[in-house]
Amino acid sequence: MRVTRRRLVHLFGGIAALTMLAVWTPDAWSASKRLTVGGGAFANSMDPHSNTTGEALATYNALYDALTYIDAKGEIKPALATEWKVISPTVTEFKLRQGVQFHNGDPFTADDVKFSIERVLDPANRLAVIARIPTIKGVTVVDARTARIETKAPDPILLRRLAAIFILPSKYFASVGDRGFGDKPVGTGAFQLKSFTKGHLISLEAAKNSWRGKPQLQEVVMRIMPEAAVRVSALKTGEIDMVRAVPLDQAEALKAEGFDIRVAVLARMDTFNLNAVRDTPLRDKRVRQALNYAVDKETMLKQINKGFGRLSDCQLLGPDGFGYNPKLKPYPYDPAKAKQLLAAAGHPNGFDIKMTGSQGFFPNDKQHIEAFIGYLRAVGVRVDLQVVETSVWVQSRIAGTIRDIFFQGKNYFPVMDADFGYANYESTFSGVTYNNPRFDQLFQASRQELDERKRAEIIHAMAELMCDDPPVVFMFQEPDAFAINKAVKGFEPRKDLVIWFDTITKD
Repeated sequence: MRVTRRRLVHLFGGIAALTMLAVWTPDAWSASKRLTVGGGAFANSMDPHSNTTGEALATYNALYDALTYIDAKGEIKPALATEWKVISPTVTEFKLRQGVQFHNGDPFTADDVKFSIERVLDPANRLAVIARIPTIKGVTVVDARTARIETKAPDPILLRRLAAIFILPSKYFASVGDRGFGDKPVGTGAFQLKSFTKGHLISLEAAKNSWRGKPQLQEVVMRIMPEAAVRVSALKTGEIDMVRAVPLDQAEALKAEGFDIRVAVLARMDTFNLNAVRDTPLRDKRVRQALNYAVDKETMLKQINKGFGRLSDCQLLGPDGFGYNPKLKPYPYDPAKAKQLLAAAGHPNGFDIKMTGSQGFFPNDKQHIEAFIGYLRAVGVRVDLQVVETSVWVQSRIAGTIRDIFFQGKNYFPVMDADFGYANYESTFSGVTYNNPRFDQLFQASRQELDERKRAEIIHAMAELMCDDPPVVFMFQEPDAFAINKAVKGFEPRKDLVIWFDTITKD
């Protein structure tokens, strides 16, 4: 697959090729070239290999590039790799883009590809994104512009997996180490880090030498503002230009005040995860079925999300993802059935359970959690809720120390494939909460089947099994809602939480 410069410019949002030749100087920008975004969460680390949360992608896609790129339509496009070819069923060769430099001036080569992928694969590093590329065995450097990637078995979504692995500079990393890189990260993206205060603020500035061209914005500031009311107030006063996760019940009022409202349905399925491997009532599938009947998900979607989003069809992805099973239907709201199942499982008076919650991490998470607890209380299940900050939530989830129930949005982006959502439920997953041998068998088969029709059939069987033996309370695809100052142009929300700052302008 060869891509011309003209085609590349089109693929990356119409960035004018001539801007690559422009000379950047601080005086070239005015104060109006700063975009400030308020959100409940953004990246909590500048190391893109340490974090798999979707909220981090706005930052990481600005700073870094991967070999491939998945665009707003979910299609695979070239990025740091311009073309690729299959050498054997388990070896793919990639030709790398010429003339690319990291922000510190180091040239991009195949050594950086090898370093980045093998850093992720090294279990000693305990990096979160290792779960993104479990099929990769290793990388061979053919020459400076050519790398070969070998997989353990044929992998039907290798090109999509690689879009989730950002490439880091091997020489620079060797000189500064993990901590030094976290303090002063270097990538190939259109922006570079200006400042970072964990849990509070991320400031990016236009890079001087990015192959993607010079963006129109001089600076992008991402402010972590967990309280939705605080975000909205800051928008109204002009303190920020854009609000992510705007309260949906305020959307119409904000629109009437002159702000643009943009909403996308995310490739993310909200669930209440039920730990089925600990010694609690949740080990019994009848209890987990009961909790699915106990919750009026349709009313929550209408009242809390104001109808934005899409109800789950008893599976972890929607029709926009590969592997969606059109035969499945949502669990109906039936509290009487829930009580009947709880009694049959030996809990006629309900039980007590512990739950971890977040506030501002996922859109309307506080309201969803409160409603969920109310529905469970109505069938006798009493929940001890502990609300924690985003970084604690993420680390607890990775370490497997999170409580027995937790609210989570499970992404099937950026790959737009069932694999990324269902991977959380294989029995070997870090922080495992589910152990079903038949599911494991089907999941592994899905990772090696190259025939799309046969692979879809396998994934459909996985979804049917999980609907009957649910490791979660299936909820809905959540909306990603923005309220925007009309001075901001060139922005549309995406299904994968990426904010493509390259093409945004501000009057």
